[in-house]
Amino acid sequence: MSIRSIAISCAVCASISLSLPATAQEVQFQLADADSNGMLDAAEFRVFIDTIADQGAERAQMVRDRGMYGMAFQRMDGDGNGVLTVDELPPPTN
Repeated sequence: MSIRSIAISCAVCASISLSLPATAQEVQFQLADADSNGMLDAAEFRVFIDTIADQGAERAQMVRDRGMYGMAFQRMDGDGNGVLTVDELPPPTN
């Protein structure tokens, strides 16, 4: 293998690792984003909350158990545009 092919392989690996989500919460965000537009609408948000609640996220469990999806969505929608980006999510806690 030449030095050039090793360099290209390293560059490809680096770009792949930089494009991967940093947290499990970001992975679940991407999976809930059914239309792949980088944002969650209210229906996608519900899927997101249910999924992370199933994985043990206590705040998400509370939202699900109390049926507070709408209130939680509005609180997180910092700019009030009716969709959530991953940047609007609070840091993951348990």
